[in-house]
Amino acid sequence: MVDPEIYAIFMGSSLAEQISILYENDYTAHMINLNAPIGSLVNGYMKAAKISMLSKFMAIFATMSVLWFGGHMLQKADFGLFMIALSYVTLIGLLVSGPFCSVILYHASRLEGEGGDPALGKAMTGRALSWVIFYSLILIAITLFCAPLVSGWFQSEGLQVWLYALSPIIILEPIRRVLAVWHRARQEVQISISYNEVWPNILKILTLLCAYIIMPNMEGIVFAMLVSWGVPIALIFMKSPIYPNVGERMFTTWDIKYGAKNLLTYGLNQQSRGFDLLLVGALSSAVLAADYAIAARLGRFLLIGKQALSQLLAPRLGAFFGQKDKFAAAAEFKIVRTVGAAFAIFGAIGVLLFGEWVTGWFCDTCYNAYPVLLILSAAFIMNTAFGSAEDYMTMAGHAGWNLALSTISTAVMIILCLILIPKMGGEGAGLAVLSAFVVRGVSMIVAIRKLDGIVLLTPRQLSVSSFVSGFLMIYGLSL
Repeated sequence: MVDPEIYAIFMGSSLAEQISILYENDYTAHMINLNAPIGSLVNGYMKAAKISMLSKFMAIFATMSVLWFGGHMLQKADFGLFMIALSYVTLIGLLVSGPFCSVILYHASRLEGEGGDPALGKAMTGRALSWVIFYSLILIAITLFCAPLVSGWFQSEGLQVWLYALSPIIILEPIRRVLAVWHRARQEVQISISYNEVWPNILKILTLLCAYIIMPNMEGIVFAMLVSWGVPIALIFMKSPIYPNVGERMFTTWDIKYGAKNLLTYGLNQQSRGFDLLLVGALSSAVLAADYAIAARLGRFLLIGKQALSQLLAPRLGAFFGQKDKFAAAAEFKIVRTVGAAFAIFGAIGVLLFGEWVTGWFCDTCYNAYPVLLILSAAFIMNTAFGSAEDYMTMAGHAGWNLALSTISTAVMIILCLILIPKMGGEGAGLAVLSAFVVRGVSMIVAIRKLDGIVLLTPRQLSVSSFVSGFLMIYGLSL
């Protein structure tokens, strides 16, 4: 265990000082395999970050491909409808897999940390896979039945066609995520990221290019999307086959409650993963939704550093909590948070220098995308400033608190969207997302201090991110 007095000094130190403290007090035993030197910690994160950063850069090219090819193969209003439908089916797929992935990650990471039998984690993953397939098929049926009603709500018949065409993603997305999360829980980050992120993005780029050359229309885009989602499932299954486990009961009552709480929490934490775009489309128009989609996809690049490191951080937090070592978990959380926040701040410089040119590259009439990008960049900087607090709470077993705080932050976003989007369009949605991130981050840091007695973050450590975020917000509103 870490000495609480030394921990208090550690949490108030700079990143360089933290590394020195780890060396001097021999707390490197808590890193990587939980008993390796600090070099293993750095090497482990560098290895995870290397493949994760590769995946994120591939995601950059894939996102640019979707935006550029979609913007040039479709009319602007149709492009907006495509992005709305894609956000919807992807969001539903994320929600289906979310609770099962959290349960697998919670248990399997602890099995690894305690030297447990990996076959148990694999059997649990198979059981989760069977439920994911069952629920996905139900949701596809509901989507097909309700598509005309949803199209009427968005006042566009074209949305119905896109929902029909992209509905298979509702089952493809959760299957791939469940298969990949088992490897992530075992800290096999390279396998998890390769098949869950790298290959899908490579295929997305190649298939969209082929569609642009051979079939530059809606059918070509749909074909590219389905291939990029379907092929990686076959690849990861061949790498390590996991079959649906239909008969064996694996989940306890606690698992079901834990997963249900995380389902709601996971859904409520998707403020910038498509839910915001759906609100923009419903409360404004498909044309404004196209501008917002471009800004939101580009702005998420600021999260690359945080997401790259969190691939390994979450299962390691689970292993630490499995050994009841919350001090080591908090120490590692802070280091990872600092790196992720620094990456986002440096990325903001790129937004200021090249953002206006980049947004115009995708669409000649998307002049409103740049101010929205600035405001959303402010939101994502604050997101990284608080680190992966939601992962910390999930792995610490505070699912109820996580749910309550996520509910509050999402309620703030929805209320502000209802007020601001009709008046300000995409800028209003960006302000709502920014407010939700701040409310969620502050409340979670305070809750963790109350529940665990851990100070993950101080106001002084938020000052730089807050200044940069405020500047971007004000600048975006002034344009």
